[in-house]
Amino acid sequence: MRREQRVCERNTVIDEAYDLGEAAAWDNLVALKNEVKKLSQLEQVILFDHLLERKTITQLVEECGVPRTTLKRLKQQLLGKLRAVIER
Repeated sequence: MRREQRVCERNTVIDEAYDLGEAAAWDNLVALKNEVKKLSQLEQVILFDHLLERKTITQLVEECGVPRTTLKRLKQQLLGKLRAVIER
């Protein structure tokens, strides 16, 4: 079960939150860049380390000392925030 969970976490990519389109892609990138400045430190860790650098949630738990459930909840909230920014 845990192994499946880790594999699933590894396969979660930023594409869930952001699908690079064509002309609107640049506007979305600018909006996301502005939004990153507003994120909490943990949200930034999730975005950069987990979604972009592909570290697992397990690795982040060990590095940050934050419970797995908290990181998973923050990840879902972060993906929701990013979707909302893109949809504006």
